[in-house]
Amino acid sequence: MIESLRLKNYQSHKDSELIFSPGVNVIIGQSDCGKTAFFRAIRWLIWNRPLGSSFRSHWGGRTSVAVSIDGTEIERWKDTDQGYIIGGKVLKAIRSDVPDEVKDLFNIDEVNLQSQFDRPFLLDGSAGEVAQHFNRVAHLDSIDSTNGNLLSLKTYQNQTLRSLEESLEENKKNLAKFKDLNSLEALILEAEKFQKEVKDKFLQVQDLEGKIGKIEVGERLLAEYEKKISLNGRIEGCLEEIFKRDILVSQKSDLDILIQRYKDNEKNITFVDALIPLEVSIEGLTTLRTEVTHLAGQRSAILSLLDQLEDNKKGLDSVNKIIAFQEDEFKANFPDICPLCGKEMDKDD
Repeated sequence: MIESLRLKNYQSHKDSELIFSPGVNVIIGQSDCGKTAFFRAIRWLIWNRPLGSSFRSHWGGRTSVAVSIDGTEIERWKDTDQGYIIGGKVLKAIRSDVPDEVKDLFNIDEVNLQSQFDRPFLLDGSAGEVAQHFNRVAHLDSIDSTNGNLLSLKTYQNQTLRSLEESLEENKKNLAKFKDLNSLEALILEAEKFQKEVKDKFLQVQDLEGKIGKIEVGERLLAEYEKKISLNGRIEGCLEEIFKRDILVSQKSDLDILIQRYKDNEKNITFVDALIPLEVSIEGLTTLRTEVTHLAGQRSAILSLLDQLEDNKKGLDSVNKIIAFQEDEFKANFPDICPLCGKEMDKDD
């Protein structure tokens, strides 16, 4: 038995509730005051009619219809989503179907709920309409519908059977074409095995090619390092010869100074020799003699230095030839990129 009915934001009802008494209840009121809305709300709750959102109040908000029946509360709501709450259990995302729990709790048909302008029940209906109603009550329409469904199912099954028999004959013909399938399957398995072996060999070859490529790169790098090592020794030899040349150049400079001193001393000796006949003083002659002796010693030292200078010139020429030869060989063997600084080399320098 329905104990209460509450409407929120449904048509003209913002928040209205009816409490029913046991037995017969009568709803009275002026026209267009919202009496029929209660029946429409029950239809919406039980049969999901009407569809859409035309019954929702124009002021907006969550629309809900709640009914208490035999101590169980059932609420239907509609907002951005919709659903039922049955005894605290939420059922969301319903479409046009009503949950079985709602139908089982109400257990009423459209016959049990009539609207204001519905025709009197079974009184002014035609014989066919009355018979159709009692057929529904006695479930005779279900028997007719079931018989029709069975006949349709039988026809469909016969058609399916004929189609399957035709497919079976066709498959038998096609199967005869594949009588050698077992031998072909063995060949395919053998071919797949051979293909796997070929794939494994191919992967091995790829691996070996990769290793060979790495070895070739390593050999090239090793050759470059060996060449750099050999050049390093030659560079050290060139630097050593250049150091020797710098020493000889320094010695030559010293010898040039001594030669100039020697030439100056020769002029002095010539001048002194010219003065000796004119000097009458024994003391002057003794002084001049001492100077001549000293200059003669210097001359001897200068002559010795000249001999040494000549030897050094010869050694310097020899060193210059060695340096020129090593520079030519260095330029010929030196790479385009300097191994020390990484810059591009200009071999014409």
